[in-house]
Amino acid sequence: MNYSASETKRKRRPAVSKILIEGRERAGMKQSELAREAGCGRSAISMYECGLREPSWEDMLMLTKILNIRVVLVDDGSGDTLWEHPPLAR
Repeated sequence: MNYSASETKRKRRPAVSKILIEGRERAGMKQSELAREAGCGRSAISMYECGLREPSWEDMLMLTKILNIRVVLVDDGSGDTLWEHPPLAR
C-alpha cells in the first residue's frame, strides 16, 4: 500500500498529536477556533499537533473536553506520559 507524504507524517506523530488532530477534524474545527475556545494561541495547538510540544495535564483535559473526546492516561512505569484514545462508538 502506498501512502501520501501527509499520511506517512500523520502515522509517525505521537499519540497526543494524533488524538488532537482527529478530534479537531471530527469536530469540524480549525486550529484557530480550537485555540480561541481553549484560551491559547493557534501556535500552541499547531505545536501540539506537530509533536513539538505536549500539552500539560490541565490543557489536555480542557482540549479533550472542548473536542468531546475521551482519553486514558496509561502508566507503564517508564515515567513517560502515554495517552490512549479508546475507539469511540459509532
